[in-house]
Amino acid sequence: MIKEPAHLRPLPPPPLRAYLVALAMPVAIGLLTRAVQQSFAPTATPAFGVAVAVAALYGGWGPGLVATVLGLVGYLFFPGLLHGAAGVTRGIQYLIVSLTLTWMGGVAFRQRWLAVGRAEENARLRRRAEEAAARAEAATAASRAETDRAERLAAEAEDSARQVAATLRTLESAEQVRAGLLQSAARFGAIVASSTDAIVSKTLDGTILSWNPAAERIFGYTAAEMLGASIFRLIPEALHQSEREVLARLARGEHVEASEAERIRKDGRRIWIALSSSPVLDDGGRIVGAASIKRDVTQSRQAEERLRETERLRAIGQLAGGIAHEANNQMLVVLGSAHFLLKQPGLTDAARTDAQAIVQAAERTAGITQQLLAFGRRQALRLQDVAFDPVVAGFKPILVRTVTERHTLALELDASGAVARLDARQLEQILLNLTLNARDAMPEGGQVTIATRRVRQTPEDREYVRLVVSDTGTGMDPATLNRAFEPFFTTKDVGQGSGLGLSVVDGIVSQSGGFVQVSSAPGHGTTISLFFPVAPAAEAAEEPAVLVPDGQGRRVLLVEDEAQVCEVAARSLAEAGYVVHHAANGQAALELLRGLPRRVDLVLTDLGMPVMDGHALSRALSCEWPGLPVLFMSGYADTGEAVPLIQKPFNPDDLVRQVGALLDSAAAPAAVS
Repeated sequence: MIKEPAHLRPLPPPPLRAYLVALAMPVAIGLLTRAVQQSFAPTATPAFGVAVAVAALYGGWGPGLVATVLGLVGYLFFPGLLHGAAGVTRGIQYLIVSLTLTWMGGVAFRQRWLAVGRAEENARLRRRAEEAAARAEAATAASRAETDRAERLAAEAEDSARQVAATLRTLESAEQVRAGLLQSAARFGAIVASSTDAIVSKTLDGTILSWNPAAERIFGYTAAEMLGASIFRLIPEALHQSEREVLARLARGEHVEASEAERIRKDGRRIWIALSSSPVLDDGGRIVGAASIKRDVTQSRQAEERLRETERLRAIGQLAGGIAHEANNQMLVVLGSAHFLLKQPGLTDAARTDAQAIVQAAERTAGITQQLLAFGRRQALRLQDVAFDPVVAGFKPILVRTVTERHTLALELDASGAVARLDARQLEQILLNLTLNARDAMPEGGQVTIATRRVRQTPEDREYVRLVVSDTGTGMDPATLNRAFEPFFTTKDVGQGSGLGLSVVDGIVSQSGGFVQVSSAPGHGTTISLFFPVAPAAEAAEEPAVLVPDGQGRRVLLVEDEAQVCEVAARSLAEAGYVVHHAANGQAALELLRGLPRRVDLVLTDLGMPVMDGHALSRALSCEWPGLPVLFMSGYADTGEAVPLIQKPFNPDDLVRQVGALLDSAAAPAAVS
């Protein structure tokens, strides 16, 4: 059974590391806030809630509670924040938000690793079954082929023996006997010479006695080179002992059944052969040597390996989709809760800052789930015309925190206002991946340079925005450079790299209509150039501010099986003036619609649900209530042809705007009763 390398299996963080993170985060935030207060911002407040969220998402409930307690203790070092009624309110708000984050982070942590565990077990069982079936099928086919070949050879040998015996009985002179024997030998030699399999005879110590044309073709050596040479020339050194054991078995008169083994061609290339061996007897019945039949099965083995790799990547894509869906649901709850918190009257500046930090962290977490989807080319990019340089410049604070104090980060932005059609969030992901790789390639320090320029490429004569990320690190040799974009290939130590970073970059750039170029040499750093097509527009159009529409009492049926997601969506619509009904799946939604005394104006449904999913519900609605508007929502990347669609996680205001826009554009539906 092929065992998946340990560094490719996702594992939850060790408890010790998780609690160390829970201890370190509040301390680091407290020290950083103190330094900021003393340096240039006396009114800065510590964002201990971020420490709680990171600890809970990274390690679960326990580390989250530890970070909560340490954050509360940390407030004692900022006496002014807990002074008076406002301080008590701040402390209570901190406890409520921290405990909520701890609970949600623990749930996400637990569900994530339960899903990973189940996926690993399913993949392991499936691989074992497939491998067992493949081995059984290969063994059966090889055995059948060897049986047929042995029967043919036995029939030829029996026929030759009969002819030789007849010749001996009928011929009266030694010359006639000799002529018959030569004729039989010639016939047998013709059979050996015309065989498509290598037929080799050897002594019991491995010295080669015969070498047919098929052996020359398979191994690359001529008969002149191999006759009298040792069979061990073809065998990898690690397998020499195994071959000696086979020769010993042949010397005892045993037949070695068909098996597959690795061999070395004259050009040094490793190949796989299927072989079987039998002892050779002289006229007195003594074992004087061995004969073997060998067939090149390298291509079939490579095809099997490619098939297994394809299945593995498909399984990873499915797992990534499930993780993204669950994470997106949880981040929707976090974003919605923070949104409602920010709308509360009398919110202090410190609490508002904390809530905004929660929103930013949740949005960043939602972006991380796109990495594996980008690797599998499965995520839905939100392409729009974007001014390139402002996106790169706006992401600089994140990149600065990514490198260490031993590194410098330089930006040389000169895209001349060029606009490219791309997903701005995925562009940030590209910058983060490449900067992390550049940092790791410079363990002793160095410079990372990010540059942009508007260029024209031939022969297609098209304008591109070229994004260049270069470093002064160790560089790559040609062998490493050839495999740089290969999935799961990494030169980092076990546990320090997944091997997906550059593959993710390649996937995002390809989906955006661009391409990637890499140049590197040992000791001369690495330069990665990404080319994005320039959009026809001269500059990015600024989206006008859109007001949240009033629901005006219109009625919406919300179909969602996740209780927390349903609560956030229902509250968002209710606060905007809509009347909201709820059903947990498509079948329940149909029954509810049939029993309502008044019509609904729109159905908002999740795509993935038990009993009846969103696709089936939409088809049923179009049959019973033609013209009823349906808005889909999903946390999966693959949503088929579901439109219109709002992707999870979404901002409550975005949901209200899209519902209002869809209602305004739809014709007045017939009454639904």
